[in-house]
Amino acid sequence: MTVSSQEAQVLAESRKGGDREKTREQLLGELAALRREYGVLQDMLAQAWVDAGAHGAGEAELRHIVDSLPLPVTIYRRCDDRILFASGKLEPLLGATAAALVGAKYTSFCADSQAVREADELLARDGEVHGHELRLRRQDGSLFWAAVSLRPLEYRGEEAVLCALVDISERIEMAERLERARQEAESASVAKSTFLAHMSHELRNPLNAIIGYAEMLVERAEELGDDEFEEDSRRILKVARMQLSIIGDSLDLAKIEAGHMSFERTRFRVVELMREVVTAARPLVQRNANLFEVSLGRSLGEAIGDPVRIRQILLNLLGNAAKFTHEGRVTLTVRRTRDDGDAPTLSFRVQDTGIGMEPEEVERLFSPFFQARGGAGGTGLGLAISQQLARSMGGDITVTSRVGAGSSFSLYLPVESPEQVDEDAGRRSS
Repeated sequence: MTVSSQEAQVLAESRKGGDREKTREQLLGELAALRREYGVLQDMLAQAWVDAGAHGAGEAELRHIVDSLPLPVTIYRRCDDRILFASGKLEPLLGATAAALVGAKYTSFCADSQAVREADELLARDGEVHGHELRLRRQDGSLFWAAVSLRPLEYRGEEAVLCALVDISERIEMAERLERARQEAESASVAKSTFLAHMSHELRNPLNAIIGYAEMLVERAEELGDDEFEEDSRRILKVARMQLSIIGDSLDLAKIEAGHMSFERTRFRVVELMREVVTAARPLVQRNANLFEVSLGRSLGEAIGDPVRIRQILLNLLGNAAKFTHEGRVTLTVRRTRDDGDAPTLSFRVQDTGIGMEPEEVERLFSPFFQARGGAGGTGLGLAISQQLARSMGGDITVTSRVGAGSSFSLYLPVESPEQVDEDAGRRSS
């Protein structure tokens, strides 16, 4: 999971005695584990209480048994919630002595009446309650969170409830702070993406004008036969096109992150789409004296999806393979499978015999602006965009690589079958 700087600060502050940093999911997991553990302890407590009563233990002996247990405990009368017994461990939690608590209403220490009613309903329905979260009020008015376990029992001939509780305020507060930090980070990311999208549009217009004028200068230089003038004009044209590509990539990434990227549902023939991809990619692959091999599976047929985005991803993967491979081989393999019931999946594999990558590079490969060693320029956005596009369409991209042995990228995309779409449309119309 990606952790924002705000979350990292919150997590760092949570370290105590060398504890490792905890994510929000880990904290919530700990809370769930605590609830289970306290349920077990409460069972042990109830059994100890029954055993002690069966052996005729007196009040002092009962108190000794309860105070030796790791949990604060109280017993309250079921009919009116009056506390009949309180252990000494409640004093630091509630700010009142055990003697002062006896006779008070258990519910007077509860800050949320709705949560109390829910606990009572659970107790009536299930016969016991484990780890129910309540906000309790100390004698000085301050509030804290507790995980409460309840079990009915008989105390001095009266129907009562055994209540064991533990303070979980720190974990609840940490989980809430992490959630707030996550929401703030997401809001900041959306604002950044929206800003980039607007700025990209503003920058594209003047760059397109520069590219147009540069193309005119190249043509004029060719007519005049001025090699130096032509070389300078082509340099301007190359840089302008490169900047336009960077802006285009930034705009795509911003749209995806802001959730503004739209996808088509177009019926297309897979083989025809692959012909277009191969035609466009062949010059890129062969530029470094590479062999380009293509293996298309049988019965690729038709599919419904976004062929423009599929083409964009594949050209990026093939261009990336060509860039890191010299006098080697780049292979495109396409298959159609039906692993998920009747839903077809298109699988594409781009393999190369290039320089390969270290495990550390593979881990960071899909991070925006990451540049692998040996790369010849580029924005560092292509693979990040490709993976996010694939995931937005319900698929994914995976990679395996070994230094000196090349890399293999696999793109998996679930697509709709035209036959299934027609069948569904027929059912809706009937």
